[in-house]
Amino acid sequence: MARKPNKTTVTAENLTGLGAERLAAILMELAAGRADVKRRLKMELTGEVGSEELANEIVKRLAAIGKARTWIHWRKRPAFVRELDMLRAMIVERLVPLDAARALELLWRFRDLKLGLYGRMGEAAEKTDEIFRQTDQDLARLAGEARMLPAVLAHQAFEALAFDDDAGGLVVSLYPVLGAAGVAALRERLAAGIAEGHDNSASFLGVLRELADLDGDVDAWIATLTPREAQHPGFGAAAAERLLAAGRGEAALQALEASRPPERSISAVWRKDDLDERVRARWLAVYRDALEAVGRTEEAQALRWATFEGSLSTRALKDYLARLPEFDDVIAEDRAKAHAARFKSFHRALAFFLAWGDLAGAAALILARRGEIQGEDYDLLIPAASRLEGRYPLAATALRRAMIVDALDRARSGRYAQTARLMVESEAIAPSITDWGGLEPHEDFARHILIRHARKPRFLAELKAAMGG
Repeated sequence: MARKPNKTTVTAENLTGLGAERLAAILMELAAGRADVKRRLKMELTGEVGSEELANEIVKRLAAIGKARTWIHWRKRPAFVRELDMLRAMIVERLVPLDAARALELLWRFRDLKLGLYGRMGEAAEKTDEIFRQTDQDLARLAGEARMLPAVLAHQAFEALAFDDDAGGLVVSLYPVLGAAGVAALRERLAAGIAEGHDNSASFLGVLRELADLDGDVDAWIATLTPREAQHPGFGAAAAERLLAAGRGEAALQALEASRPPERSISAVWRKDDLDERVRARWLAVYRDALEAVGRTEEAQALRWATFEGSLSTRALKDYLARLPEFDDVIAEDRAKAHAARFKSFHRALAFFLAWGDLAGAAALILARRGEIQGEDYDLLIPAASRLEGRYPLAATALRRAMIVDALDRARSGRYAQTARLMVESEAIAPSITDWGGLEPHEDFARHILIRHARKPRFLAELKAAMGG
């Protein structure tokens, strides 16, 4: 049986039943104490008169907000944010159907309000970010519908980026509308701004590179690199990736050779960039692809194996095995696992076996080298123990014990709750272990822990809670 509609629920249909006169009286009553409501009603009425009148009313309000310098008190911020969104909606929803070109002009002016708000709201101006993100989407859409002259649109895009380094996304989204002529004009303005040392040169450069990618012009992208950047392993790899995609393997190799990472730590050379192993790994991966592209397959394979040997990179190993004949890959994989089991870093070796999906290899590594387990590495050891406990409970127990001992011996009180959970988890899987293989049975281990750390009341309390006591 269908439920009867509730006549008291506030819906558009139910409110319509009140009648125009009653609704008008209610709105007048609300507007009497709310300036934002009154402004909204006035704009709605102005929109009924015509596009020019509505545009003029919006201009007045935009000018008033733009000129204001007073701090917006936190009590007034919600109403102010609502008004901003109302202004955007009035332009997009009411003025666009009446005069799209004028609406687009006012939407650019509305966007110009963004930076001034930080001086009036501080960090609270972030509450308006969603409104301006929607504004950027509206601008990109309306620019296409209004069919603006490419040169005019390029000018507006440049001005937006010149005053707001967050406008890069908007400028790039205008690419389909700008056309070849507009993109060329924008590129010229951006290049001139960089040459003049504009404050937002970094943003100009980022947009130039994105425009080059959109054009599929790898040479234009490379032309934006400074001599120092061209020697940077990250930029060199990025340039080489684009050259490889364009079928220019030799040029890719040249870009990589010019940016070859030094043997010593990259970060010692590029301190400001705080480069890490990922940069070196990316450079090596692209270099291997470039060697392959120019037919130097044996060198590429040798580099893949050398990369794996030095870092236990699963990507390098997968690429290496994928290029071997059938059955040879099985022998090579066994050789790789044997190398990983002897790798100097126990934790890197464990991470490899887990990433490779070889839980048996991981368990064997743990039991063979359990004295090398560093118990503070929770990010690796906790998920490893969880994955191993079903089939290899003894290995999982060894990992958990390393964490327990590390936390308690070093009095890491912030980890006592986690340590108590590790004790409980170890106790839960202890019955499934029939051969302790040199490890203390759980009962003995737990007794020794309690004796050794009897003067750690916080840990004991956490353990009691974890055990449901």
